[in-house]
Amino acid sequence: MQEGMRTLSMNLPSENLQEFVAHEILKLLKANETDSARVRISLWRSGSGFYLPENNGSEILFAASHLVHKNYFLNKSNLAIGIFTGQQKSPGVLSNLKSLNSQLYVYGAIKGKEMGFDEMLICNNQGNIIESTSSCIFLVIGGSLVTPPLSDGCIAGVMRKNIIRIALNSGIQVAEQSITENDLMDADEIWLTNVIQGIRTVTTFNEKQYQNVVATKMIAVLNDDTGSDS
Repeated sequence: MQEGMRTLSMNLPSENLQEFVAHEILKLLKANETDSARVRISLWRSGSGFYLPENNGSEILFAASHLVHKNYFLNKSNLAIGIFTGQQKSPGVLSNLKSLNSQLYVYGAIKGKEMGFDEMLICNNQGNIIESTSSCIFLVIGGSLVTPPLSDGCIAGVMRKNIIRIALNSGIQVAEQSITENDLMDADEIWLTNVIQGIRTVTTFNEKQYQNVVATKMIAVLNDDTGSDS
């Protein structure tokens, strides 16, 4: 969040953003009488100026919705994926930022549903697969993890960063390299990861069936790492 605001020349809403955000989240959860919630944090530029801002002020909004489960668990239902070809994403200084402009992901998800897929994979303008419409992507190939580099244009997701850290600490090799359709066919497992759902394992792509052996182990370590109840 701080890196994104610096990139966009926006002033932080507090000098100690981490402490401020933690305090506001706890206050929000107390007001909603829950300790298990999805918290959405929205930041936007304040003031006037339209496309040329007259100042770099910012405003922030916290919104919470209750979560039934506190822990992460693997999906039990099938998850079929396809590759979205209707629009590509160009890598650049803004491509790693998660913004309020989700048109590409919404459009891809709608088209995927029309085609009978549960998730669609997004490609960059080089044709490399960089993420899905709602998640970062990891492949398990020969016991190692492979995920696209940020330079390919994927969102710098929080769960992406945590999975890489946890895997390395667990002795699992992680490679950040471009992913092609051929890599999907070579993979033993395909994971879609985000903060809310943790790890979801793909079951089918182009009629190929995938395992979830490494994902099952990783989800247990992930729950221990986040302090979630099992």
